[in-house]
Amino acid sequence: MNITKTLFFVFVLVIIKNEITVAQDNTVQHFIIKDDLKAFKASSLLKNQQQEYLFESVEKGAYSIVEYLISNGADVLGYNEGGSTPLIIAVSKSDEKMVELLLKSKADPNQKERKGLEGTPLMYSSINPNTDIANLLIDRGAEVNTIDVNKDPAINWAAYYGNIALMKLLIEHSADLSIQSKHGTSLDVGLRLWHADSVMDVFRPTEFSKKIDSKTKSLLYAIKSNDIKKVEVLLKKGANANAKDGLGTPLLQIAVESGSNEIVKCLLSHGANPNQMNRVGQVPLAFASRFKHLETTKLLLDAGADPNKTNMHYRLTSLMGAAVGGDVKIGRLLLDAGAKMNATDSVNQCTALHWAMFYGNIPFAIMLLHRGADYQKKVLGKTYTGYTLAKAYGYAELVREMEHLDAKDNPLIGSWKINQIHYIYKDTTVVVDTVSQGRLTVTPNRYHIIYNPWLNPRVPFKVLSKPTDTEIKHAFQTLVFNTGTYSLNDTLFTTTSDIAKVPGFEGGMQYYSIEVDGDKLQLIMKDETYPNGEKPEWYQKLQILFKLNRE
Repeated sequence: MNITKTLFFVFVLVIIKNEITVAQDNTVQHFIIKDDLKAFKASSLLKNQQQEYLFESVEKGAYSIVEYLISNGADVLGYNEGGSTPLIIAVSKSDEKMVELLLKSKADPNQKERKGLEGTPLMYSSINPNTDIANLLIDRGAEVNTIDVNKDPAINWAAYYGNIALMKLLIEHSADLSIQSKHGTSLDVGLRLWHADSVMDVFRPTEFSKKIDSKTKSLLYAIKSNDIKKVEVLLKKGANANAKDGLGTPLLQIAVESGSNEIVKCLLSHGANPNQMNRVGQVPLAFASRFKHLETTKLLLDAGADPNKTNMHYRLTSLMGAAVGGDVKIGRLLLDAGAKMNATDSVNQCTALHWAMFYGNIPFAIMLLHRGADYQKKVLGKTYTGYTLAKAYGYAELVREMEHLDAKDNPLIGSWKINQIHYIYKDTTVVVDTVSQGRLTVTPNRYHIIYNPWLNPRVPFKVLSKPTDTEIKHAFQTLVFNTGTYSLNDTLFTTTSDIAKVPGFEGGMQYYSIEVDGDKLQLIMKDETYPNGEKPEWYQKLQILFKLNRE
């Protein structure tokens, strides 16, 4: 049988099979959404689909179907493709009824997810301000001090989200506050995430808090009560304006956070150091910026606050604090005062631009872009650039802004017609100067190249719908194409394919030197690396010169 006919019949059979499967899935999904157990049981459910439907039923809150599936062999301890368990999904959905059902069905309250952070159900309960689910998990034996892949226990997760109720609950159940991850202790995590002092109050009755003298205690109380007269009296009687509370937070920072400019002025006039740091290296200016106190920010700068002051352990700058708060005016004020645009924190190597994205402050991020923020730097374990992070979050306006900047700065952006190909060997050069098909297209973050590598033009099929095997082979040989991502560094254009003509080259890299002269472009492919790290046979024997014109 002709190979084309064979492929056609296989293709049709696959389509028919897929359409039947999709139709069945749509029907079953409808039953799951409605939690219609009777209709679900009557559907033609295959044994190997039970696990898939268990996860979907947990997700949709189909309690009776979940119970039925588990009783018929679905594994309550199984994992989905993302490495999650039914219990973790239920906890993440804040579905207390489902959590209870799964625990009664022998779900393990300590079973970690298999991928990602390797979190436990108790860790994932931290996203819910209601602690009923956390209480349920603890009552069923959830370990409070289990750690994830970063060595963070559940209380660090709770501190990350600023979940005061859960933090208190975990402390009541003997959370080990000495556990330290790459993010620090739970107190460090709470401060690093720029939470309000009300979150830090949770730690004041704990081992974290050091004893402070009576004058400092009285001054702290007066500041937190916003009692300017009491503050003035205490300072005149010898209270220390540079004192810190039991957690190591400068009293000036606590005053700054509340936005009480009169108290801030009073402390500064009595010698408070505007560059004093808390235990994670944040200065009062950082908190004025984070909590969007513009006038307080001006006050501190006028008093000598350094916009770049931080420690080397966490490197959390005032501009990062402003990015978290999102006040564009404060951001501009700090930059005008000399704040370093692209300073990075130590944990994730993120700049103020990335912090703005984490908190959804897009106008602030755009302001940073216009002031020259680096959005190509790789962060978060070198997995994201500013551009790919913006795309992952779905920040369309920010993506467009970055693409607009790329178009101005990147000379390759656009469509280029290939006019000539030179195959340069050590002893000779072969020129293809009648290229009938060939194009390079470059967008801000992707490239596409396609061309005919042969001296002769491609030959049309005699019958377009019924090519012969010879014609199919010739067509394959007379076309090269790759598409994927790239990096551009001065005169080096490095591509990484994700779709390739040659199966298996996905992830392979090619290296081109470039020379742009107006609407003319020369590319020389000098090297290639296969996905397994090996080099091609032609390595160091051949270079390929492409001459192109902008279309």
